[in-house]
Amino acid sequence: MSFVRTKTPRTFRSGAPGGIKAQDAAGVASTVNLRKVRRVGGAAAGLLLALLTFLVVGIASTSLPALAQERPRVVATSRPIHSIAAAVLGDKGPPELLITGMASPHTYALTPSNARQLHQADVFIRVSEQVEPFTQRIARALPGSVEVVTLADTPGLKRLPVRISADFDGHPHFDGDDHDHEPEAGAVDGHVWLDPENAKLMGRRLAEVFAARWPNDGQAFAANADRFAADVDAASGEITAELAPVTGVPFVVFHDAYHYFEERFGLKAAGAISINPEVPPGARHLSALRQRIEKLGGVCVFAEPQFNARVLDAVVAGTGARSGVLDPIGVDLEPGPGLYTAMLKGLAGGFTACLAQEPKRAGR
Repeated sequence: MSFVRTKTPRTFRSGAPGGIKAQDAAGVASTVNLRKVRRVGGAAAGLLLALLTFLVVGIASTSLPALAQERPRVVATSRPIHSIAAAVLGDKGPPELLITGMASPHTYALTPSNARQLHQADVFIRVSEQVEPFTQRIARALPGSVEVVTLADTPGLKRLPVRISADFDGHPHFDGDDHDHEPEAGAVDGHVWLDPENAKLMGRRLAEVFAARWPNDGQAFAANADRFAADVDAASGEITAELAPVTGVPFVVFHDAYHYFEERFGLKAAGAISINPEVPPGARHLSALRQRIEKLGGVCVFAEPQFNARVLDAVVAGTGARSGVLDPIGVDLEPGPGLYTAMLKGLAGGFTACLAQEPKRAGR
């Protein structure tokens, strides 16, 4: 008996005169001559063909999946965190994004499809329960096969305290329902990703997490984290130069999300409309903030695309304040490895677009 052996799986079909045509995965055909097979005897030939078929099916069922290894299933909560994970995973990604659309991590409600998505994950990445309250229960309910990574716990991060007053004077001012949500003494501001130095540390931590999970790709993950850090450094240099003319110019934000960004680039916030975006500000606080805005004269007041701007509009009406928009999670940007640095540059552009304008006074 004579036929050509190949290293790739074969499929069989009839049609060759006096034989069976075998075709491998590369499309190369050969013929098993049945006339010669019949000389072995009917029983032996049948056994041989059965064995050959078994081998072909076995090779096809085991080697082909090995050629297309399953990708890591990594799920990240918000766009900035997803971007850092995507940069570190590189061509082993992309990770999956949990919060889509205009939703805010502070107020997001987990859906049944989200829960299924997380149960099927290898790694689930979040900032913290403080920033993403919806993750508190689900993180405890996930099976042991899902590794939960809380980036706010990354060693070496710069951590800033929560500013407990909406005018940032160090004295708490709560009224109505606000008192029930007063920040705890010593609480840490959870918006840690808005310091680019923190983001670099988080990227390197993710590289370690991924390498422990998929050690064959550990060197690639480390190299990707280094490239991400270099991209962040380049963006930080551009932002420092862009913001230099407006450092020290006061402004008011919708909610106190930018402490880390301000600290890194020398900006000076004068207050926030809301300390906790989950809780509407009280009337007394809004009245005091309005007076502060009028006193500052022509200050910029920044809204966010994730939240209703009607409260902000009511506060600044008739004060001469200028308005701008800041987006701390990049809702208008395409998810992916480049989103993080694009988001930082977008924040810088939002600040300069308003702060560089000529101030105007109320009534002008």
